[in-house]
Amino acid sequence: MSDAKRRVHKPPIVVPDATHEEIPAHCQRRGISRAQTYVDLAAGRYDAVKCGKKTLIVVASADRYFANLPKARFDGAGLPGLRRSPAAEPALPAIP
Repeated sequence: MSDAKRRVHKPPIVVPDATHEEIPAHCQRRGISRAQTYVDLAAGRYDAVKCGKKTLIVVASADRYFANLPKARFDGAGLPGLRRSPAAEPALPAIP
């Protein structure tokens, strides 16, 4: 393939206060893959619009989705040097 025909990948342009963002910028800002972005769009988790051939993510809808994700919980089980606190242990039923 000649140099003239090679596609040059440009880094995505991330605009801090944009109302819409391109797929590569969305992926970079959120730290998710392009494939996961399309899965989320197909599931209706956030909105996108088309501008010609380009798909633009509606930033406000993506912000709402990511803000409402459940918090991750880590109890330290299985990690060396970390133990669960007694309060985190489920109480065992008394044996009669």
